[in-house]
Amino acid sequence: MNIASENEREKASMERKDEAPDWSGESAASEAEKAQGKALTLGAALAANDAPSSNGEGESFVPEGKEPDFVLVHSSVDESGSAGPPVPEAEGADKAGGDEIPSALEDESADNDRSDETLSVPGSEGVVHAQGVVSGRLPLLGVSQDLPPTFASRIYGFFALSPLLTLSVMLLLQTIFSLDARDLWFSDEVRHADAFRYLLEQGKGVILYMNGAPYPDKPPLYFWFLRGLYEILRSEGPMLHFAGAALSALLYLWAALALGRIVGRVDRRSNLAAGIILLSTGYMMGLIHYGRMDLLFSALILVSHILLYKALTGDKSEYARMGAGFLLAGLAVMVKGPLGLALPLASVLLFALWTARPQRLFRPDFLFGLLVALLPTGVWLLLVFLESGSPDFITGSLLKQQVLERALDTFHHKEAWHFYLLRLPLFFLPWTLLAFCLPWWKLPVAETRRGIAEARTPLKQGLAFLWCMIIAALILLSALSGKILIYFLPCLAPAAILAGRAVLGLKGFGAGLLRYGMALHMLAAGILVLVAALMLFGVLPMPDFKGLPEWRIAADGGFFLVAILLLLFGALIWTGLSGSRPEGTLLFMALACTSLGYPLGGLVAPSFDAVMSPKDQGLLMRAYADKGYVPATYKVYGGTYSFYAGRAVKELGDLKEAANLATGGKVILALNRDRLREWGEKPESFVEIHRQWIESRQYVLLASPPDAGIKAAPAAYRPGPDLFRGVTDLLNTGALQKIREFFPSVPRPGGEDAKPQVSPPDQLSPPSREKAPADGATPSDQTSPPFKSEDTGPDASQSGETQGPSQDEDVSPAP
Repeated sequence: MNIASENEREKASMERKDEAPDWSGESAASEAEKAQGKALTLGAALAANDAPSSNGEGESFVPEGKEPDFVLVHSSVDESGSAGPPVPEAEGADKAGGDEIPSALEDESADNDRSDETLSVPGSEGVVHAQGVVSGRLPLLGVSQDLPPTFASRIYGFFALSPLLTLSVMLLLQTIFSLDARDLWFSDEVRHADAFRYLLEQGKGVILYMNGAPYPDKPPLYFWFLRGLYEILRSEGPMLHFAGAALSALLYLWAALALGRIVGRVDRRSNLAAGIILLSTGYMMGLIHYGRMDLLFSALILVSHILLYKALTGDKSEYARMGAGFLLAGLAVMVKGPLGLALPLASVLLFALWTARPQRLFRPDFLFGLLVALLPTGVWLLLVFLESGSPDFITGSLLKQQVLERALDTFHHKEAWHFYLLRLPLFFLPWTLLAFCLPWWKLPVAETRRGIAEARTPLKQGLAFLWCMIIAALILLSALSGKILIYFLPCLAPAAILAGRAVLGLKGFGAGLLRYGMALHMLAAGILVLVAALMLFGVLPMPDFKGLPEWRIAADGGFFLVAILLLLFGALIWTGLSGSRPEGTLLFMALACTSLGYPLGGLVAPSFDAVMSPKDQGLLMRAYADKGYVPATYKVYGGTYSFYAGRAVKELGDLKEAANLATGGKVILALNRDRLREWGEKPESFVEIHRQWIESRQYVLLASPPDAGIKAAPAAYRPGPDLFRGVTDLLNTGALQKIREFFPSVPRPGGEDAKPQVSPPDQLSPPSREKAPADGATPSDQTSPPFKSEDTGPDASQSGETQGPSQDEDVSPAP
């Protein structure tokens, strides 16, 4: 934007006004020039430089009597230099002009304590066209405070100089020390690990296999991603899958920051706030330690949204951006399924309707993008057809079962339409508390109407696009038959961006309310964890949750460390902050989630192996299979044992099959305890050898006949990586010994007080505290190499195996 040229045009128009006769009482030329010279005043919140004030609602304004820091002139001059029709000014916009460039715009290193961010003067190519399409640069939408800076706001400003670096280090510290801390859990982690094991053994990846049969539930792209990571780590055990989740989380974080900067046009301070909210959300903190493909899936969707937004808001056809955006959506489909394309399409459709430009979706570049989106899936389906030799796998397993039935009438995760509305407040904790801190009572009807109108202008339509992402996803996902909370993960990033701007706009009462709300949340969480730890050690009685009094996990000092950290940060947020600015709360939340990364992932999570991982029974099943037993399950979620068993496990649909197998040979069978009680004609040769809780059910291993030479494996309890073994040992010996001395009645979780692994029918033994054998090692021979069994299981067509859960098996896999 050339301010000098605007002044010259204004002088020329004044001269023409003096020469031309005024036929209507007012010069027509003057009217045109007035329209061309209208200026939209942007405070620091809109220009992303030193904004003078904030109304406490995340939007800044210019107080009366203060000169604006930045002026955006609406020009009707097109790129060729010819004057076009006057451009109407945004409703309610302040008017100002200026002949000099503000000093804040000349120096991009303005005081971070007062200004959110400075911006160089946009070039003269920045033209706002009448249809609302913007070419060139627009100012960033920052949020600033008119309150005096505090020590916390200065520290926050320093870290905001590079949000990408700050947040990447935070994520690294949350994950690096717990990559090999625990075993793989039921149900997704062990199933995906078995599919990857087959990919390595077969050297193919077009059609995935799990438990010896085709696995149509997931496309192969995420497993190809793990294959590339395997070449670096050279490990196929849990570390590979947790490293894949951590790297996917990093890509998701970077995509979220790009979404805020490019689409939302937020400044560095707001982007840092969005990233802190993202990484300190409880759901996200757990997900970065869980081996799933959803984070990579969501990262591709976010980048797809960025490119599609840039293409849609351009003033001409955008084949390159449109094609790239839809290509990423097509790759997202190859990671997890059709939602990778459906979510961007829903957002684009709603945004086009909101901006009153639905005709934009019928341009050739948009249709070209749709064809590009189908390209990755089309190539994959062609390769599937060539490998399978028949279209039945595509039409039956992929399209009918995995697409149509899941969308329209699934038996798995079938929920009511309001599923997401009721659970999203939990999904966004602890930042759901922000809804109670915003000054809703200060939002009059006129202000609301003006805000809605401004959301259609080029300057604010990026923020409107973020809302479209959330609303469109909510409508689409609620319409599907199968519903899982993790499907909403692509919308966590735009929600965090909007929440970050809202948090920085708080001051006074709102900032204080958020501060005390976060403090109470941390204190309450610390008390709950402390109570849970005392229950684990027998100091407090364990209540009967849904008839599961035997549901036990390994007592560990990490629970006390987590409780202490939560209580400490709660107290610091309550008492250690002063002033009425929100930056201190953001900093303490960032420090809290980073400090809790290792205790949660490296100490507490491994304690759940005894009730979440099928490793113990899988290794025992493997030891029996090595001696000629047929490993089998009866109505157990498909693929639960095959990874740790190192081979395919026969899946039975009738207990008569198990009896027939026992008649003709040796069998080791896994089944639900309730189904065992229903087996009225159980052959006497079947003897229970092991019992374990896996998530919400107790599973029993029966051997026909039992082998006295095979002993049950010790529980897979590893308190942390070797780097922190000294810290772990100190917690689990010295600190816990003091606790046990103070409470003499506390039973030891291992050693002399531990119950034997082979327990009576209605009793579950607590896990041993011995170090687990290497991943994949059998109880009888721990020196055998992992997953190198020659027996990969019979073909599904020959064995009658069925993949996935039985219709009457109520499965509730971890998120």
